[in-house]
Amino acid sequence: MDREQQLEVVNNSWPPLSASQAAKVLREIPDFREERIASLCPSARPMAAACLVTTASGKQVFLKRYHQNLVSSAELEAKHSFVNQLANKGFPTPRFFCFNQGDSTLTTGEWIIEASAGAAGQDRYRDLRSWLPPKTREEAVELGRVAARLRIASQKIQPPQLEPGPYQNRIELLLGDPLPKLAGFLKAHPVLANYLQDSGYDLATSLEPLRPFACTLSPLAQVPRYFTHGDLHVSNAFWEGNSVSSLIDFGLACPNPPLFDLAVLLERHSIDWISITEGKTDSYWPQVACDLLTGYEQIFPLPAEEIEMLGPLIALCNAEFSLSAIEYDLLAPIEPQIKDWAWDIGFQGHSQWFLTAPGKKYLSLINQLAKEKACEK
Repeated sequence: MDREQQLEVVNNSWPPLSASQAAKVLREIPDFREERIASLCPSARPMAAACLVTTASGKQVFLKRYHQNLVSSAELEAKHSFVNQLANKGFPTPRFFCFNQGDSTLTTGEWIIEASAGAAGQDRYRDLRSWLPPKTREEAVELGRVAARLRIASQKIQPPQLEPGPYQNRIELLLGDPLPKLAGFLKAHPVLANYLQDSGYDLATSLEPLRPFACTLSPLAQVPRYFTHGDLHVSNAFWEGNSVSSLIDFGLACPNPPLFDLAVLLERHSIDWISITEGKTDSYWPQVACDLLTGYEQIFPLPAEEIEMLGPLIALCNAEFSLSAIEYDLLAPIEPQIKDWAWDIGFQGHSQWFLTAPGKKYLSLINQLAKEKACEK
């Protein structure tokens, strides 16, 4: 699979929200029911149709439309409540609005719509099509700080229980030996189970080489769960200078061990996955990893036990999400065509790279850097 084919998986395939559809939604929001649309800017971010609406009076609202096959109003409203509580505590993220009926979702036919305030700051990574690193070291350090601040703020909010779904980036199966839990996992994910059976894939065989990583993470199965962002990367941050002015897109948020977001941030930004898939297997950025960890540990110094688990968590943090992406593909009433990519590259390719010599070297580097940053504190 060449570079352009890999990037196709992040294209938005959902039919866009039209101006007339957006106008109808605005009439359902008390703060916007009298507003007239001046401009509508579609979002290029994948997995749902969305747009930023600017009204004639200068007010902004971000509309996002989901399909009921993929997520429930209850799940979305739980996430909205979490985000609004973050905003109430001073964390920089746009609040969600309530509609006329008092809920933070609006159901219309097969669709569920949410509405949030426009994000403050500059969307300078809007057109980034892959998980490339921040453009400056200062931004990388700041992203690390934001991840740590989010961790601290999230641990003050009691998360609800959520049934697993395609719009969640969670780790559960791989916290400890996955094989004894596999039958229950597949029973809870019948769409995935059918895909694996029809494709002739044996998940147990694919998980076998990952068991040492998973067993190292056994202690995380016992820690309290809190909401994590689940998709923490530079494209989901708005900026003012070198500071994050808004963190957006909590669409994959769900309860996880608190260390999870740091692992996702490092996995997204310090490894050049596209180049690795092209055969350049030693493609990663030590300086980016160092800067992300520097920022994080300025705010939240990692305890020794988390330092030892950070590498294995990076190795596995994309695995279960890749399996849920298969379910997303099969349940979505469009043709995103990502299920085979999710299995071959997202699940198999990413996790198995950490078993190669370059992958092991990367994990050793992460462990060394995390220990150095802890000593600096």
